[in-house]
Order: sequence, then C-alpha cells, then structure tokens
Amino acid sequence: MLRDFIVSLDTERNLTEIVMAFSEGCVLIEKELNNYDRTNSVKLGHNISGDIQKPIDIRANHCIVSCLQEREGIFYLTSEEEDKTRLMYEGPLNPFPENIYSVAFDPLDGSDNVDCNGGVGTIFGIYKETNEHCQNGKNLVCSGYAIYSNPVIFVITFGEEVYEFKLNKDEIFTKTHKNLSIPDNPKRIFSGNAGNISKWIEKDRNFFNWVVSEREKYTFRYTGCMVFDIHRILCQGGIFIYPSDSKNKNGKLRMFYECMPMAFIVEAANGMAYDGKGRLLDNHVLTAHQKTPIYIGCKRDITIYKNFYQIDRKKFVIETYKGSGSEELSVDEGEIIRDYTVLNDDRWSRVTSMDGKTGIVPTKCLFLE
Repeated sequence: MLRDFIVSLDTERNLTEIVMAFSEGCVLIEKELNNYDRTNSVKLGHNISGDIQKPIDIRANHCIVSCLQEREGIFYLTSEEEDKTRLMYEGPLNPFPENIYSVAFDPLDGSDNVDCNGGVGTIFGIYKETNEHCQNGKNLVCSGYAIYSNPVIFVITFGEEVYEFKLNKDEIFTKTHKNLSIPDNPKRIFSGNAGNISKWIEKDRNFFNWVVSEREKYTFRYTGCMVFDIHRILCQGGIFIYPSDSKNKNGKLRMFYECMPMAFIVEAANGMAYDGKGRLLDNHVLTAHQKTPIYIGCKRDITIYKNFYQIDRKKFVIETYKGSGSEELSVDEGEIIRDYTVLNDDRWSRVTSMDGKTGIVPTKCLFLE
C-alpha cells in the first residue's frame, strides 16, 4: 500500500501525510470525473493564467484542498485554480519551524479534454519551506502526478527513484511491479502542439521541421494533457516541448506547479528538462503563476535539441561519458567529434575528437549521421 511504502523509505512524517493527502484528493477527483455530466459542461470564465475554467476544475481543486487542509506541516498552498497563494501555517516563525513544506499543484491538467472523455491528470510538487524570498527547484523534495485512466495511476518521486501505484477496487493505491525509468534505448517520439508552429521562434520551427524530415523519423503523439504525454516518455522515451511563442513570450505552462514537478520526476527517471537556456530546475519562482518554456524528455532528444544548430556537422556527443579504461575516451555533452567508426561490437565506437585524441566511447553517447 502507498502509506506503508512511503513509511518504509523513512520519509519524514509531515511529508508522508502531505503525499497521502494528494493521493486521497486524487481518489475524490476520480469520483467527480465518473459523475461529471459531460453533455452539460459550461465555462465559468478564465483562471488567473488565462485558461478556461469549468465546474470540474473547481471541484477538482476542492478535492485536493479539502484533503490538504486536514494535514499539518504546510506553510503555503498554491493552486492553478486560485488567484492567490494561501498561507496555511499559523504557528510561530521565530525560530522558523522545521519539517514544513509549501505545496503547489494543478488539480486537473488537460481539463479541456474532459468533454470528449480525453486524458486528464493531476500534478503536484512539495517544496521544503526555508523562509527564503522565493522558492526554487532545489527545494523540491517530492513531486508526483495522477492519471485518471483504467486503472487510475499515481506516480511519485523523492528525487532518486520514480514509483508507480495503481488504484485497486478498494480505493487503495498499490505499488506496481517496477519503477519508472526512461529506457536506455528510447523510442523517437515527438510530443508538442504543432498547431502553434507559425508562432514559434525560428529554432523551434527548424527543429520541428527537422524532426519530420527524412533524416530522422519520429512518431508524433500529443494528447493536450502534459501528464499523459510525459508518462508515455517515462515508459517509452521521446521529447515533449511547449516553447514560448509570439502570443506567450514566456511560455504557456506554469513553472511552480506544472513544469518543475514534472522536471523533478523526469530527471529522477534518467531524463532531462530544459527551459531553452538551461536546466529548468535551476530557476527561481518569482511569482506563483510564473510561466516558462519547457523541453523535457530523454537525454538523447533534449541534447539533440540543445545542440540543434550543430546537426549540420552531423557528429556530436549527446551524453557525457567518463572513460575508465586505457582505450576509452572521455567526452562531454555537446562536444563535436571529428570522425568515428562503429566497431564490430556496435555498442562501442572509436572516435577522434577535434583536438586529435582517439579512443572508444559507447555508441549511444553519440549523435551520428
């Protein structure tokens, strides 16, 4: 069971209870979705981020908040569906309390899909509260998401492994047989809203055009629900992008309760998350509903994107490798190589660096013509 598993990891008590609150809230959301009248959906207006707000968004938010309100150890609460961050802690601040956290969540990611019975989920992040001026990705101690499918899936990480649970008929989350990790040989899957391509900056348009070209054949999958698309990446590989564009200069997805929690999960699953300039989790959250571009997925595809304008040279390193044997060469992510030969054991290639050094590296570390 979920609680027993979290306790077995020696997780701090308040943190355990907060994770359990999110899991209980997700069970309530599943019930709301099952009873929701999709034929009589109305729009209530827009939330502070500009997304259309429906009654199911409000109900989902209430499900999560009602469960969190019963727990101790929460300092601030931030939801996509609420304009302002709530101060939950009412105790003394001097000295600043230990084992206290701020929570941020999107109660119903992809809610536009509800009316057509499409994929929806919940995303949350739990940040260690340090009484600093603003939060940042380094303070994330746990993040997770739920997928409302059959069965309902609940995924969490504390930063090292990514654990998956499924909801049984007794409404209890039980652990699945394996942890989630992006495969060593990931599939080439592109996930992004290509309907916005005319609004993207030149690099993103060119990258997309390259993906669909004959030089590299990718499968295209996009659901309109970040949770579903990234869960697929954890299982199969690929890349998800939601870049800035002419309408959304700073991106469209929210950093605090969407992008950072998902970045925390993907990094723990042997992936990468990039904001167009650097590692996404190195950012600071200056406002609760701050937006950011995001490029997230397997290391191979994110590194290809980061070094996209080197692709015409056709040979570069997509994953850092520190050689340990006498014949092995150390190479760094993004480094251009002069030449290569794939060996009979095709797991290895002999490469020549731009400064003339020669050695063998794992073939999977290279982007080759």
